[in-house]
Amino acid sequence: MLAQAQKLNVADIRSSYAGALGMPQFMPSSWQKYAVDGDEDGHIDLWQNPSDAIASVAHFLVRHGWQSGRPVALKATVDGTPDATGGIKPDTSLAELREQGVRALGDVPGSELGVFLRYGEGDKAEYWVGLQNFYVITRYNRSSFYAMSVVQLAEALEHAGLVVTAAAP
Repeated sequence: MLAQAQKLNVADIRSSYAGALGMPQFMPSSWQKYAVDGDEDGHIDLWQNPSDAIASVAHFLVRHGWQSGRPVALKATVDGTPDATGGIKPDTSLAELREQGVRALGDVPGSELGVFLRYGEGDKAEYWVGLQNFYVITRYNRSSFYAMSVVQLAEALEHAGLVVTAAAP
């Protein structure tokens, strides 16, 4: 059905062992829901066309609640030993997290919801508060480690002056 709708030759379609397709590794159902023609050439090509792949991932994120211009995750300091639950959904206000000894470093209202994240142990531990956009990234890949990798890669690209912004479809 996907091959027919996209006018693809089934013999040319390559996927991962699990069936994920193209640069964004969309499953066929995600392709049907979120793939878009990023360069407006009349064809969606998630294998060879970075414009289509990037626009499709952006479309996926927007449809899952991405809040443009809003922070994704904030570094945090901790007093004591707060418990990182291992959850990924922001369900505690930043004010409540402060009461638990977690202070997000950033200009975000105390009413904003977050989730406390700890990466590493002991002296090497890093503390973060994941916000709504962090949770949205986990809709693409459900691992908080994946989402934090995306956050830190984006920060490194921004720091290097390599950030490209585009309007989401």
